[in-house]
Amino acid sequence: MYYNTTAQVGDLLADYKSKSMSQNDAIAVYMRNRGALSPSQVCLQLFNNTIPVTSVRRAMTSLTNDGLLKRLDQTIEGPYGRPEHLWKYIA
Repeated sequence: MYYNTTAQVGDLLADYKSKSMSQNDAIAVYMRNRGALSPSQVCLQLFNNTIPVTSVRRAMTSLTNDGLLKRLDQTIEGPYGRPEHLWKYIA
């Protein structure tokens, strides 16, 4: 799901929505066969940090809302020295 917070329209909006769905699908498939991972780990391992980690967080939140992922209480230290929750595939 793409959250249109910048009021995009037309072809650009369609492109953003398409990319968002591809990211969701890629993350769901990737998480299916792995243990618990943080958004930063997914961003690095799956996308080689070529997309913003905020896009990965958005996708993981959407997948959680769809019942495919679960955010765990467990955290690890993220790339900025702050705790970052782990997610696990549950569907």
